[in-house]
Amino acid sequence: MQRITNQKIIILDFLRKTKTHPSAEQVFLEVQKKLPRISKATVYRVLADFVKNGAIQSVAGKITRFDGNKQTHQHFTCKGCGNIADLYNTKIEKYLTEKQALIEEGSVDNFEVNFYGKCKKCKN
Repeated sequence: MQRITNQKIIILDFLRKTKTHPSAEQVFLEVQKKLPRISKATVYRVLADFVKNGAIQSVAGKITRFDGNKQTHQHFTCKGCGNIADLYNTKIEKYLTEKQALIEEGSVDNFEVNFYGKCKKCKN
């Protein structure tokens, strides 16, 4: 059983409130405002533990970002500016949920959907 520390609470609270999908460095800089003595190593370790335990998810890209939003959703990553946006497309979710039964390799507990392209600002 892991201890619930003040550091973990503040990191998780920040991730749950932000919509920006911050990098570990950005999490460190924000959390450091409330906890000036926190180390980067602690933030990185806590983030890794949260991902491992399913409290948050990591979003792959040039730099790994973190998402505290536990609602079922997809991501759109702009290949121009690197912005990551949450998508809530229930048709995609329903379709993939129905197709899980066709996977012969094993049973599916969860899935992630990531779209890549250029956002409206970068496309122009």
